[in-house]
Amino acid sequence: MKKSHEYDSPVLSKLVSVVTVLAICVCSVCCIVTASKVSTMSTSTVAAPQQSGSSQQSSSSSSSSSSQSSSSSSQSSSDSSADTQAPADNADQGAEESGPSKEEILKKYTEVMDQLKAGVATYDKKEFQTLADDYDLGTVGNLVLPIAQNLMTSEDEAELQNRSDMEQIPIIRNKKGCLLTDVSKIKSATMTESGGKTTIVIVLNDEKSPLPAADGATSCDSAVGSMMNPLNQQEIDNIIAEFSGVVTMNKFQLTGKDCTATLVFDTASGKVESLEQIMNYFIEVDAKAVFVPVSGYATLTNKMTINNVAYK
Repeated sequence: MKKSHEYDSPVLSKLVSVVTVLAICVCSVCCIVTASKVSTMSTSTVAAPQQSGSSQQSSSSSSSSSSQSSSSSSQSSSDSSADTQAPADNADQGAEESGPSKEEILKKYTEVMDQLKAGVATYDKKEFQTLADDYDLGTVGNLVLPIAQNLMTSEDEAELQNRSDMEQIPIIRNKKGCLLTDVSKIKSATMTESGGKTTIVIVLNDEKSPLPAADGATSCDSAVGSMMNPLNQQEIDNIIAEFSGVVTMNKFQLTGKDCTATLVFDTASGKVESLEQIMNYFIEVDAKAVFVPVSGYATLTNKMTINNVAYK
């Protein structure tokens, strides 16, 4: 049984409320206010941008996924499900033909991240969220999404945390920096060197209901959870269950899409200069709330950065 994550970051605390509001989609201020009260239940996140304006290499693929979903707004639940399936041949799309293999890239990423977790002294951490403009939650969305946005932490509002605890570096509450070993779960990977610095970019296959690694785990079934700190859909489902009297939830699906980690480190020493993890949640909803049917989708992006790393 995976442990419930209770993080000290207010950003992560708010994020649960955002997803809960999107899932419930209730045309009642009272219900939404009640949903926000459970925001103290925290889970972890990071994701690839879809239409957030980020310059990450994963943005174009995420935008494509959202566009495909938008074209089928009337049948988004079934069509989006098909879109979120990770194609089998994605596993063969990886490093440049003339570059290092996925195995080599993942091995180096793991080595550098483990070294970071073992030797970090201080670092700056920042985290924030955005909602993509491409969404369809029907008329209810006009009420729900503005409220969800008010619960989010924008980039301008995000607190720059100066930390000295290695446990808040992904993977959170773990001495390891990466548990992923199966390269077939990697959509693409590149490793380039310039000016004495090496940059690794890893994009994971789309994954339904990614779960965070348990505290201190040595392995994780979820590829996203093996590298990042996704929301725990099991906890969100428990929150939604509290509203069973007013909400009939036929479907609530979180899919991590194009989750991307970008790691920059000194080539000679392996010391990290920056880490950016971006996770895009494609949220599909099919529910009836206060006798109002709701069927649609929205995209939530979470971005986490670590910079100014000092080693012991």
